[in-house]
Amino acid sequence: MPIAIVDQIHEAIVDRLALMVDNDSYEIGIIEVISPTRIGEFTPRDRQILVVQGDDERVVSMDIPGNPPGIARRQTWNIRCHLMPDENSGEDAVNQAAADILKAITTPNSTWHNWGGLAINTELAKIEYVSFDGGPDGVNVPIHVLYRVSEYSPFVSRI
Repeated sequence: MPIAIVDQIHEAIVDRLALMVDNDSYEIGIIEVISPTRIGEFTPRDRQILVVQGDDERVVSMDIPGNPPGIARRQTWNIRCHLMPDENSGEDAVNQAAADILKAITTPNSTWHNWGGLAINTELAKIEYVSFDGGPDGVNVPIHVLYRVSEYSPFVSRI
């Protein structure tokens, strides 16, 4: 079964972040990377990363002519890391988690932004810090991925 380009990009993001699990190259010991289902069905855990698909928008100025034309879209993914530090330790791992996520996303090389030829560009958005009284703290690192598909088939990349 063919996989839509947007889903292939999502898989590439999850795969890149999954390299953080049990990897000494990162300061934060990530325990898992998951993409929650629509109804959730996960339990927040310390040092857990969630990859959640956000809003999608059409970018008409980046469309290209052809037969069929290439339609440009900008998809947001929210990369959320739950952190549950010990109340007495004073450990603040939020900035380190954000830095490690950025490191993982922008690895492996200078073409990190095109996700193996699936996208035109990726923008790192404003980092959002999350703090709950009594709940998990954390960080959200949104990324915006600009990609293009055939007007007649979201399964065909038109970079």
